[in-house]
Amino acid sequence: MRRMTFYEVLGVPPDSDAAEVRRAYLRLARDHHPDRADDAARARSEERMRAINEAWSVLGDPERRRSYDLRLRSGGGDVVATAGPGAGDVTTPSRDFTPFHAEDEDDDDTWRYEADEYDPRTGIGRWLSTGGPLLVLAGLGVLALALILGGRVLLVGGLVLLVGAVVAFVGAPVLAMTKGQDNERRVEAERRRRAREDGAAGR
Repeated sequence: MRRMTFYEVLGVPPDSDAAEVRRAYLRLARDHHPDRADDAARARSEERMRAINEAWSVLGDPERRRSYDLRLRSGGGDVVATAGPGAGDVTTPSRDFTPFHAEDEDDDDTWRYEADEYDPRTGIGRWLSTGGPLLVLAGLGVLALALILGGRVLLVGGLVLLVGAVVAFVGAPVLAMTKGQDNERRVEAERRRRAREDGAAGR
């Protein structure tokens, strides 16, 4: 029975940082996912994927990884992944792999934790952004009055307000996208202008 550490399963050295461990896991998960294997190799791929997921569940969690490293350093025998003829033949991935790109842009999810910044050049204004809900409430209120008091004018007025709400709900996002695209074009034009000026100044 051959025994491997979780680091060996993912093919990374023990001093790898969290980003490197995550990249290794994603690469192996893509390469060994059972859906990519034919029927003959599916059982081995599933076992390999279990070992990869088990390693990631420990090394991908800072607390569990610290605990694992302590037990590894102390020689704890229960902190290694085991593999053998009945366990799908987990093999240590090659460390000679050189990715085409040093950094995988798809792995960068730091944007999730950044605060959204309001840009007045792309904003549509408070009245336009809240106009749809306000028109819906007003339209429903007028229709309720039309049912209570009667009168065609109130009924038509309520329907007009609801149609206006639909227009606002559709128009506000379209306007926001249009303003965003216009702003992107302005920023790109400004960037090119500055590049030309810097080039001219460098001559």
